Amino acid sequence: MDLFDENRELQGVDNINACYGGVSALINSLNWLKVSVNNKYAIVVATDLALMNTERISFQGGGACAMLLGRNPKITISEEMVSYMKNTHDFLKPIKSKNLGPYCNGYESMIGYHESLKYCLEKFKERYGKSVKDFDHIAIHGGLCKVFVMNTFKKVAEWENIDYEELKKKFVSSTIHGERIGGLYTAS
Repeated sequence: MDLFDENRELQGVDNINACYGGVSALINSLNWLKVSVNNKYAIVVATDLALMNTERISFQGGGACAMLLGRNPKITISEEMVSYMKNTHDFLKPIKSKNLGPYCNGYESMIGYHESLKYCLEKFKERYGKSVKDFDHIAIHGGLCKVFVMNTFKKVAEWENIDYEELKKKFVSSTIHGERIGGLYTAS
């Protein structure tokens, strides 16, 4: 809320979290808009402020995303959701740690990411009868590593029995900014 120091009539909250922080803020804002006819707009700003140790500087977050949410949007966000939460301790920064950056286990992170994505796709199909084939565009958390993102697309194509090139068209627009400006962990 520090961004709006002069305006005291705002309602809001700062979500301080790793990659999930932006998603959490988006979900909170969409729900806030639904509860009252007086709520006209919500602003979600997701940024990467994490500092990394010099040996992992290539993973430094540098991206940001700002979204203005309101009624009758040009882009709709599906209200149908599936969540997957699991403590794996693959990427964490303990409170009062002397380590500048987080502790991470990249391989375990990738395995956990693919596990959670597969679970969510299966549950989404089970609950709502829809798959990735039913959407025009899809954005996934991609961070920085293009090889990982492409590997993920291949896995989704296999799981969903869809042509890889056809699937890539649905995802590609969500990867452009990360390629141009660097890590988009929270913003993605």
